[in-house]
Amino acid sequence: CFAQNDQISGAFRHIVTRYTKLAENFLAAVKLFLGLELQAEVVGEAYDGFEALVKARELQPDLVLLDINLPAINGLDVARRILSWAHAPHIVFLSMHDDSAYREAANNLGASGFIGKADFGEQLLPLIGRIAARKAAPASRPLTQVSGMPQRVAPW
Repeated sequence: CFAQNDQISGAFRHIVTRYTKLAENFLAAVKLFLGLELQAEVVGEAYDGFEALVKARELQPDLVLLDINLPAINGLDVARRILSWAHAPHIVFLSMHDDSAYREAANNLGASGFIGKADFGEQLLPLIGRIAARKAAPASRPLTQVSGMPQRVAPW
C-alpha cells in the first residue's frame, strides 16, 4: 500500500506487499496504523517482488515498507534494484525474519531501517519521524543505523 502524510513530511507515499493470508492480515494492521497514527494515505500494494518494483516505479512513493520473503523476487533484491534508481524511495524492511544477518544485509544495501514485525507498532512511528526530519534537512545515504531513518518508504 502507498500512503501520504502531510503532517510529518509533507508527502509520504507508501507501498506495501502481501502474499499470504497472514501477511494480508498484517498488512491490514499496518495500513490501519499508518492511517490512524500518521494520517497517511496508502496508495498501493504489491503481492510479490516483481509487482513491488513495477508499482514503485509507477507510483514513485517516498517510503517502501518491504518484507524480506517475497515471491518472484525477494525483498533484498527488490531493495537493491530500487535503491539503484536516481530518485529512489527510502526502504524500510518490516519482516518477521528479524535476525542480525538480514539486518546487516539491509544496512549494506542502504536501507533506511529494519523493523521486526513484532515491534512495528513501537518502532515504525519514531523511524518515520526520523525519516521526515532527514527529509527536511539535506540527507546522505546510506544511513548508519538500520534501525533508523528512511526518507521514502513503501511497504511490501
